[in-house]
Amino acid sequence: MLGDADLYAEVISAIHPDEIVDPDVLRARWSNEAAHPGRQSRYLVLDGEQVGGLAFWALAGDAGGDEPHLANVNVRLVPERQSEGDFKRILRQMEAESAAAGARIARAVTREDEQFHRRNLVGNGYHVDRISRSWKLDLVSERKRLIDARSKSRDSIIRQGVIVSQLSSVAEGDAWSRLYDLMAETVADIPTTIREPIPNSNVWMLKMHAPDIHPDRIWTALKGSRLIGYSYLSYPAAGDVWTGYTAVAREYRGRGVARALKLETIGQAIELGIQLVKTDNDVENLAILHINESLGYEPMPGFISYLKGIG
Repeated sequence: MLGDADLYAEVISAIHPDEIVDPDVLRARWSNEAAHPGRQSRYLVLDGEQVGGLAFWALAGDAGGDEPHLANVNVRLVPERQSEGDFKRILRQMEAESAAAGARIARAVTREDEQFHRRNLVGNGYHVDRISRSWKLDLVSERKRLIDARSKSRDSIIRQGVIVSQLSSVAEGDAWSRLYDLMAETVADIPTTIREPIPNSNVWMLKMHAPDIHPDRIWTALKGSRLIGYSYLSYPAAGDVWTGYTAVAREYRGRGVARALKLETIGQAIELGIQLVKTDNDVENLAILHINESLGYEPMPGFISYLKGIG
């Protein structure tokens, strides 16, 4: 399957030309998944010799954790090969395989403008679970305003005794383990219907060393020797740059730390010549949505997640 990453990425772009996926990022993810066979499967949908779509299922959580109950499933067909019958047949296969692996609930995600997929998920028994808002920020036209905002934000949090720096500059203790601890503390605050298990440190470290993540582009906030926040962008070799994660310890929220961290990542992206960054957040995550609006992000089609019982 590793050799199919280029075709897999082409299917995604055929459905939405503005949704570009880096095949190298896919290959790294699939290579990590291969260490735990039986927890996921991915397919290309073929019509003769033509590739007409993709399908997958993957158990949520880590191998060796609690008994799996949630699986992420999806079927995506390119516009010229969209068939309700094919969609239903392939979706049923993904559900059956994930149920056999232990899942009791299937979760599928579409973009708001994927009318075919949205309609057919509902037609096959799925109901809307959560909605997220997606945003894009033009770093070319907004360059000066954003650089000025970064400077003001730096000054503001320095007056609070908070220092923002790259992860590679964090000298005290094991920076990666401290980053992991903060992730584990804050991920529970992300609005969700079904709480997924926190990934173990080994799984998380593999993710954080994927081809699109660079340690010198992870920005941290420190109060004294304590790491109180971090943010980073995903920089794939091909495709758009996206916010990876932004986290702030609970007792330091509402003080401008998250805004300062996001502005450091944005400022660095500008200096690297990136023209556009994207992000998405659950509609109930009001604090980060407010930050996005204040930074000048413009809305674009968001994502909708659907659930269905399969047990």
